Amino acid sequence: MNEIASTAPPPRDLSAYKEEPVPGGALLVVAYAVVWVLVFVWIARLALRQTRLEREVHALSDRVDGGAEP
Repeated sequence: MNEIASTAPPPRDLSAYKEEPVPGGALLVVAYAVVWVLVFVWIARLALRQTRLEREVHALSDRVDGGAEP
């Protein structure tokens, strides 16, 4: 067992790595914020598309029911 312990590399000085340049917690919060913003933008676009399609369906329904010419 002494042979294995003697071949191990000496411990490195890790004092330079104690502080992160950008903390992981901040990155996590930013990532979640970006995802939620994208979700809300996607839902807003779907709502606008649905409103537009409802207007178009209503207009087409009026044309069919009323016999209006295009």
